[in-house]
Amino acid sequence: MGIKQENMWYSACPTCSKKVQQRGEGDSSTWRCEKCDVNVTPSYRYILSCTAMDTTGQKWFTAFQETAEALLGISAKDLFEREPQEPGLTQQVCKRACFKQYAFTVRAKKETYADEARMKHVLSKATAIEWASESRTLLEDIKRYSNQ
Repeated sequence: MGIKQENMWYSACPTCSKKVQQRGEGDSSTWRCEKCDVNVTPSYRYILSCTAMDTTGQKWFTAFQETAEALLGISAKDLFEREPQEPGLTQQVCKRACFKQYAFTVRAKKETYADEARMKHVLSKATAIEWASESRTLLEDIKRYSNQ
């Protein structure tokens, strides 16, 4: 698995999780949620672009907050706050997630943009593979198919 390290998170409204807009600059800046129509202190949420590969090929996916935290093992807030004091932390966290094997639940959706149809793939769930239980399931399947 590979993770694109640019734009890994966004500033979000703590109430509705929608992206918030920064108004002003520096210490006098405020964050505005257009949906809730209020000024907020933003929370940080993941929006990861990652690639995964199996024997059939490679595919790009988007992973949002909970799924991204399962892959990276750290919250977006913690990573955002720790990165200035620990340069290279983001790269270390992403590197740790690579070359591991996961079982993914994926939602695929056809979208049209500029008269071009394309498939969008979103990771709904990512879990580490439990080899013992996976092996038992495969053995049960083999037995069931061999008895037919």
